[in-house]
Amino acid sequence: MFIGISPNTISNTTGGGFSPKDISGIQIWFKSDIGVLDGSGNPITVNNTTVGTWKDQSGNGYDATQATDANRPFYRTASNGQNNQLLNNRHLNNPPHNP
Repeated sequence: MFIGISPNTISNTTGGGFSPKDISGIQIWFKSDIGVLDGSGNPITVNNTTVGTWKDQSGNGYDATQATDANRPFYRTASNGQNNQLLNNRHLNNPPHNP
């Protein structure tokens, strides 16, 4: 699954062969299976690891981050093999940007 956001479009789709460049004006693209990093910047592969950064895949560099460990969401792998983050009232921050 991915979530892509452009000034005029919010998309949520599954499947292969898609690129964020397919959405005109895309600003942010987060994939649950790529660019999910712990607080040290290492890729997460173990459940219950806190997520420090979720890398923007759009190419614009709008990574979602959380510097405070107590506020970081937990990484979880769903039963269908997809990677998911369980927020539990925790959050990542995204830097301001102007579309």
